[in-house]
Amino acid sequence: MPVTGYTVSSLNPRIADTSIENCYFHHFHHWTSTQLTCCPGSSNFYLTYVLPLAHSCEPIKHAIIAVGAAHRFYMAGQETCSPLQQLKSLAMQQYNKSIQRIIPHMSMDSAFDLQCTLVCCLLFVAFEGITGRYAESIRHIRAGTKLLSSPLLINSAKEQKMARKLTEMFANLGVEASMFLEDTIIPDINSGCLDVLQCGDGSDQPFQDLDEAASFLRKLDVETVDIIAQTPYTYSMNDDGRIEMCTLEGPEKQELEAKWEEMDAKFEVWNSRFELTKKHIATWEYQELTSPQLTYLNMQQTFWRMGMSCGPEDLSEPTPDTAEAFLNAAEIFAQRLITPGQPSFSLDGDLISGLSVVVWSCTEGPHRARALDLLRRLNRREGIWDSKEIVEMHEAALALDDPKLWYNMEIPGGVPGYVAELAKISPRFGLHRSGLLIPDFECI
Repeated sequence: MPVTGYTVSSLNPRIADTSIENCYFHHFHHWTSTQLTCCPGSSNFYLTYVLPLAHSCEPIKHAIIAVGAAHRFYMAGQETCSPLQQLKSLAMQQYNKSIQRIIPHMSMDSAFDLQCTLVCCLLFVAFEGITGRYAESIRHIRAGTKLLSSPLLINSAKEQKMARKLTEMFANLGVEASMFLEDTIIPDINSGCLDVLQCGDGSDQPFQDLDEAASFLRKLDVETVDIIAQTPYTYSMNDDGRIEMCTLEGPEKQELEAKWEEMDAKFEVWNSRFELTKKHIATWEYQELTSPQLTYLNMQQTFWRMGMSCGPEDLSEPTPDTAEAFLNAAEIFAQRLITPGQPSFSLDGDLISGLSVVVWSCTEGPHRARALDLLRRLNRREGIWDSKEIVEMHEAALALDDPKLWYNMEIPGGVPGYVAELAKISPRFGLHRSGLLIPDFECI
């Protein structure tokens, strides 16, 4: 059954079985879908693909209601009044219904059933992120990235747009989860599933639109995580108490350097095309220079620049100018997100994780303080990255006698591993109650 059989404008206002289910289906339609991504209506995957699919795939309908109800409860904040407590029960009931009813689709050998499974998987990631169950969210991300390698999706020429969007979104989630756990949770590059993100060879031409620019850059993000995963870093402490990084030597080192040089060259191609795109963007009737998608891409562009200013084989800090540029772009993007007393949730990453990188890596100048200040004001969760929880982790680390030594320690498990160790040595910060403490994170 083709996905294009329905449009958002033709959504049945009584699509669900009860009035309360309809209420939170349409909460997802009007509120949640616009928070999950910064893409505009015509490019918003949830509006153009997910909501229409609810007509023909019942598990997706139930998953949408679950996410809508969970999101409404999340938006109410900590002081949720008792009448809204019923949303927790409704959300879980709909979530369990969706899981039960997607199982038959998982055993069917068709592109449509695979798409339904992947969309449900994406909605499950959102549900678990909103409810703070990060371990379950990461498990769904792992499952989704593995499904991207299916020939049914790769070879489905009729649904290339949907395949591209699904691949881009799971690639984004995988990159963010990889940073969170310091693990490799990305689509299999060798399967060919990332080919759908490849743009044309017009290295001297602007991108067709911002979606194409985002798709190209996301592919580079995945390739970067793949290179890092292949690099066996080890650390040691010298006689002066300084941390030294020990990496490859000889031919292996040359091969690694060649990979990074190739990645830098690919980014420069993207950067050149993106700059051309920004020059032409004023002529696009459906885009504005202040669009959320453009400010988001500007922030990603500066984050890449900041990362490239650090050597891949040492613990050097970003250059002050690149850190400054990233923080400026992050503050511009965050302006539209900050509403006093109103939390926000998104599956678009990069902002909170990027600010966390600045706090971790910038020991000189005002950059660390600026990043912490913005994190404190955000009241935002991006998938598994929660601004409040990340601030609590950094405040505990910075209160130690030697924060730099702590940040450079090799602790397994990424963010959850660091929080677990901090909770042991800094009990006064209450990190033993942190949502970042994931039990048995090694098994995720």
